[in-house]
Amino acid sequence: MAPFESPNYTQVPNDLFEKYLAEMGDAELRVVLALVRYTFGYHRDAAQLSVRKLQELTGLSNQAVQDGAQAAVDRGLFKKNVIGQNTTLWMLCVLPSSTPEPEVYSPVVQGVLPSSTQSGLNKDLKEKRLSHGDIKRNQNQPPTQAELPTLSLDFETEADHVLQEAVVKEAAARSRKGASKFPTMAAKEQWHQITAGVPRVTVEAWVSKALVATGTYALPNLIAYIGALRKDWAPTAAPVVQTGGEIRVSTINTQGKERNTTNWRINNG
Repeated sequence: MAPFESPNYTQVPNDLFEKYLAEMGDAELRVVLALVRYTFGYHRDAAQLSVRKLQELTGLSNQAVQDGAQAAVDRGLFKKNVIGQNTTLWMLCVLPSSTPEPEVYSPVVQGVLPSSTQSGLNKDLKEKRLSHGDIKRNQNQPPTQAELPTLSLDFETEADHVLQEAVVKEAAARSRKGASKFPTMAAKEQWHQITAGVPRVTVEAWVSKALVATGTYALPNLIAYIGALRKDWAPTAAPVVQTGGEIRVSTINTQGKERNTTNWRINNG
């Protein structure tokens, strides 16, 4: 047998080794490793693989593949959605991370400063670094995390709390703990863009629909799904119709039907 040909890697959750490995049968372990390769290995949440392809990857029989796959589904590691007669969509079941991803330092150069100004900025930066005890560090290195501005990942807006409450409730139903913060600033900013100007009742409906459709309470998956819903959404109109001495205010729903009609009487003079 030849050794490994290249130092390429596929991320595998530590839980596989520390929580599940001792409990898994041979067929389940082989199927899970094959699915991990085609999901985590390609940086995606789902992959389409037929039973025949899983047989090729694992060396198992048709029945052994089906048994191993069902064991993984029952364990809650994957969800499956059968597409046609020969292909199945396998979706990872991943809990949201409790540790935020580190912010990457990326300096922005907007122009050339006069030498005197640049010298003053360098002096200020050096003094700031020294104040953090970083005396021996090369001045060409980027600032430390302590020197960078702190950006909050907390849930802050009304839409944030709608999302958090739904996620925590769904997680509790599975005896899990829901996210207490956004996983990244990018995810938080994306969520704020999606929900800007959207009524609370609409956000609640979107979140409920996303939980059912995705089968997960991982924030990145929910935000991506709701983002697609946002593209088809438009604010409902509220026309005002005046009849005689009254003004009738009606709200039009998304099907174009009138609802919630209110009549206001006008007193002349």
